[in-house]
This record gives sequence, C-alpha cells and structure tokens, in this order.
Amino acid sequence: MRRWIKFCLCLVCTLLVISACQRPAVQETALPPNSCQMVQHVMGETCVPLNPQRIVTLDGFGLDALLALGVQPVGAANPFSSYLDDRLVDIPLLGRPQEPSLERIVMLKPDLILAFSWYHQPLYDRLSQIAPTVVHDFNHGREVREIVQFIGQTIGQPEKAAQVLADYDRRLAGLKANMTSPPTVSLIRIHQQGVGLMQRGSFPGYILEEAGLSRPANQQHIDIHQENGVWRHIQINISKEQIAEVDADVLFVFNDVDPASEQRLQQMKTDPLWSRLDVVQRDRVYEVPAYWGCCGLIAANRVVDDLWKYVVEQP
Repeated sequence: MRRWIKFCLCLVCTLLVISACQRPAVQETALPPNSCQMVQHVMGETCVPLNPQRIVTLDGFGLDALLALGVQPVGAANPFSSYLDDRLVDIPLLGRPQEPSLERIVMLKPDLILAFSWYHQPLYDRLSQIAPTVVHDFNHGREVREIVQFIGQTIGQPEKAAQVLADYDRRLAGLKANMTSPPTVSLIRIHQQGVGLMQRGSFPGYILEEAGLSRPANQQHIDIHQENGVWRHIQINISKEQIAEVDADVLFVFNDVDPASEQRLQQMKTDPLWSRLDVVQRDRVYEVPAYWGCCGLIAANRVVDDLWKYVVEQP
C-alpha cells in the first residue's frame, strides 16, 4: 500500500514538472479591465493598455502612422522604403515584415504589438502571447486617413490623430489655393517588369485627387480590388510602344529602388519615342523619390512638398 502511495505521489510530481516545462516562455498579456481599452480589429477584440509605452510595429503602414502621431516605437520591422530612415536611427529593426524575429520582439518587452493582416494572421497567436496584439487590414494607399485614425484610437490618442490630419488638410487647402490653373498630371512607376501608369485608386493618385489635380483619361481607374491575391487597378502596365500614353501637362516618374528598375528608367529616357513626348519637350518631367509609391501620412506630406515645388513654384 505504501509503495502504491509513493508511486502515485511520484507520478503527480512528474506530471507537474512536465506541465511546467511545456508552458511557453512568454510574458503574460492579460490586463486588468480598468487598465486597458477594448479594441476591435481584424482578429477580434483585444484589451490594449490605456497608455502604451513600449510599442512594436511590424509593417510600414503602422510605422508611418505611429511616427506621424509623434510616437517612437521600441522596435519595428524593416521599412519597405527609405523615407523613414532618418527617424529610425535608434530604433531596433526586427527583420522583414513577412518574417519578424519573435525572439527580438520578446527581448524588447513590448506592451503593444501593431501587426498587418497580410503578413501576421498566421503569427497572431504567438504574437499575442508576447503582448496585446492589434491587427489592421489597411492595405492600399487610399486609406491614409483611416490608418492614422485607427492607430490613434488604438494607442489612446484620437485627438492627436485628428490634429495631424487637420494639419494635412490645411496643407492641401493651401496647395490648391495657390494653383491658378491646375495642370493635368500623369504619373508612372518604373519597375522590374516594365512601366506602370499609376491610377486614381493608388496612393499617389489619391493625393493628386485631393490636391485638385486632374489625370489623363487612361489613369482614371479607382475600383481597386483583389483578384487571386493580386491588387488590380493600382497601376496598369504599358509597353515601350505605348509610351505616348503617359503624356500630360506634367509628368512625375518614380522607380523601385533596385538596379533593374534604374536601368529600365535610363533606357526609357534614351528611347526616341520618349523624346517625342510633349511633356518631355516642355521639360516638365520630374523624377521623384520612392515615397510616391506608398503609403502613409508622412509620405503623403512629402508628396505635397513635391507638388508645391514642381507645380506651384514652377507653373
């Protein structure tokens, strides 16, 4: 009988040890209800600290919005464009947005993680074990305002979000007021696969529309949608022989930051068909940085800066 009791006691102790060893080595994320607010997001509902101090952001949309609100994250996924580099000097980078380092995130001891549905739905449970995690699905450039409002609400700063958006609106109003005769603006993106006519539904197309600038007839698509995981009508690719379709009063050109895209841009500029464009002959072609491609309020304000420089100051 004593042997049976000893055996049972040993068995119980062994099971307790095994259970303890199998628990994930992550911090507890449950918060008292009076110290957090419930935030609805793509993956459900999360209780977020009322005044988060150690925020990790895992995508460029959220990073731009957070910085626009004057909040420095304690860590961020590698940005997809260099326009934020000067603001990230002292911020640890956590790897590609698609594959952030969970080990580095744990070491930063965040009290809030901002994630993106495209990349992080499969990681949501693991991220939520590290800290309260909120997942957004703002995935194209016409949602500049929505992402700022969402992040502002999530971190308890809706008034700040309203302020920075009002500042942006004042800048747009000033831009429009100083354009006596707004030109028609064409916009193309040079990438590895070719030349894309950026449509009204794109990020820069949205800003040009808000600035009161008209677009050529072949750049009017606004019904952005996904087909088989690919976004349609953000841009429409054209061949070298169709380059005449980019003509307008003013032409902005930006390219992906890679050698192949830069080489394609240089080849296009030496093509005889390029030199025949009216906009080229009038010297109204402007090469602009990659922040014209995407996606947040900081990038939008820089596009507005360029519009002042090239449209207002050089009418």
